[in-house]
Amino acid sequence: LPVSAFAGSFVIAAYGDSLSGPDPDKWCGHVQPPDSCDWTYAVSGERTEDGSARLIADLAAGWMDPETTHITLAWGANDIRRGGFDWEGSFEQPLRAAVTAVLDAGFEPVLVVTLDQYQASPGQSLDECDTYPLLEQKLDSEFSPRIYSIANDYQPELIVVDLNSAYDA
Repeated sequence: LPVSAFAGSFVIAAYGDSLSGPDPDKWCGHVQPPDSCDWTYAVSGERTEDGSARLIADLAAGWMDPETTHITLAWGANDIRRGGFDWEGSFEQPLRAAVTAVLDAGFEPVLVVTLDQYQASPGQSLDECDTYPLLEQKLDSEFSPRIYSIANDYQPELIVVDLNSAYDA
């Protein structure tokens, strides 16, 4: 949905992994007033299955600030980097369950396509960082198509923030 479709400002509850943080190199740190982004819902290193369960439990307990307008679902990088998971059972099903819970609670879900992450080898400057090869490979071939497929299964389509495409551009 275009931003103009919303009256007032965004109040975002940022569920996701450490990329949801407040620093300028994290996405939540780029949200400008009057919009706000509460990154305290993010958990470093969290996988989709665990994060979705945590979000669903928080919604069921009524812990979400009623001023919240949008809830991000920004997991996946840790699933891919660690490997050994089932796309359907450990990623798609939990993510779809979280989307349903967010919609049922009256909030707008926002699916986030993570961006590639970089690592410095010992003695290497941050300007020469290498990509995580597995994450770089899976973002375009597995992760992004699944996110867009989930978003397209809803009417209206869910909002997708594609950090990877934006970063590559």
